[in-house]
Amino acid sequence: TLTEHAFLAIEAMRKGVDSAEDFDQAAGALLANADDLSAAVGSVYGDEGAAQFDEVWKSHIGYFVDYVTATAEDNQEGKEQALAELEEYKVEQSKFFDSATGGLLPAAAVQEGLDMHVDQLINAFDAYVA
Repeated sequence: TLTEHAFLAIEAMRKGVDSAEDFDQAAGALLANADDLSAAVGSVYGDEGAAQFDEVWKSHIGYFVDYVTATAEDNQEGKEQALAELEEYKVEQSKFFDSATGGLLPAAAVQEGLDMHVDQLINAFDAYVA
């Protein structure tokens, strides 16, 4: 679920920046959750929709990892690049849902939700490392 995703994302980010021994397990749980979400999308939009969603969705997980890595390395340029990639992700994911729903879920509405999601995770992570 999306709620589980947010929790798992924060845990993976926290464990990543701390170089925790169980980071791989946290990352694995996050990716398993992504697979569950892709399966749910596929149950409505078919295998092709699931594959499209999965590619875009998992890209944002990678961008968060990039942000964590850049934070751990005190690399401001890397953090800015990761944030720019997250901005592009939001556009792509919004387009996917707009297209998949025939406009019933408008890209602007999806992007508003994704803005909140990304901002919440980044703000929570930044507060953790502060």
